[in-house]
Amino acid sequence: MILKTLPCGYLAFLSLLVMLSVTSCKEDPDTNHNVIPPPSNRLSEMQVHNTTYRLDVMALKDYGLASGNAYSGHKIELLVLTEGMQLFEAGGQIDSVSGDGKLVSIELFSSEEGELTPGMYAFHQDYGRVATFNKAYIIDYINGKSDSNSRFEIQTGTLRVSHDDGVYSLEGELMDDEKKAISFYQKGVPEYYTYK
Repeated sequence: MILKTLPCGYLAFLSLLVMLSVTSCKEDPDTNHNVIPPPSNRLSEMQVHNTTYRLDVMALKDYGLASGNAYSGHKIELLVLTEGMQLFEAGGQIDSVSGDGKLVSIELFSSEEGELTPGMYAFHQDYGRVATFNKAYIIDYINGKSDSNSRFEIQTGTLRVSHDDGVYSLEGELMDDEKKAISFYQKGVPEYYTYK
């Protein structure tokens, strides 16, 4: 055999080459630093005019079937509050807001009663049209009082809704009346209030 006739130094060198070729094919787990986290690991955040805010509270206000129009959507107002704000209730309805931050209010029209049907909602002027929203605002609050000098009206955009076992994921890409971009992502179980 050829291996018997080769000197020991050559055999050691060949073994080292084989070991290096095998180990160099393995991927180093520490080199993959640019992994984008999956949506389940995303932070609940909102970006308004290039400033980022952490989102905390989410609530749904159910007004029932929209009436007085040609459409048949169920009117549900979505409230999203930034970190540091809190909702208070009395008699099963929202009574007041405390803290400093921003409150997002979006009036959506769902095909389902009591919940936001999963899917894409788009801004539309027609009141009550299913899978649309209108009357959307972002309002600054200082010590629980709305600041009338800092209120942005949403003029266009989309809101993607998904939910599983009561846990909602909301992703909005909006534009305000100053033509500035507003985006947010929030995941959680919303507080639910009925106004029917």
